[in-house]
Amino acid sequence: MPPQIVYETTSSSNAIPVHTGGSSPVELINTIRMLVIGKGRNLSNKLQLQAELIADVKLEDNNYIVVDYRTDEYGIGETLELALQDLLESLVGYYLSLKKRKSHLAEHEKNNLILLNELLNSK
Repeated sequence: MPPQIVYETTSSSNAIPVHTGGSSPVELINTIRMLVIGKGRNLSNKLQLQAELIADVKLEDNNYIVVDYRTDEYGIGETLELALQDLLESLVGYYLSLKKRKSHLAEHEKNNLILLNELLNSK
């Protein structure tokens, strides 16, 4: 299992709260451009986050790119919310694909399935 990475976001004086429709707002931190998506956010009609998701945010060519480097999944959109939604849909699609191919996964895919099993929860 990959090592758990903990990010401290509460002490940042540059944090900007951004409400994205989940159960709790996320924080966009200017200095390190990290996005914290709160536990409990619904990802689909069957899955929700059971732990915080921390993603990197970039702005390139007027598009936001939100990246989860633990799984190498990303989302792109004209707004932060669209990019975040694209990332979450990518994570769900990747998770379902891994589960479907469970007996034929490469080692890094097995590790990603373990990570996603810990991150996502069936409702």
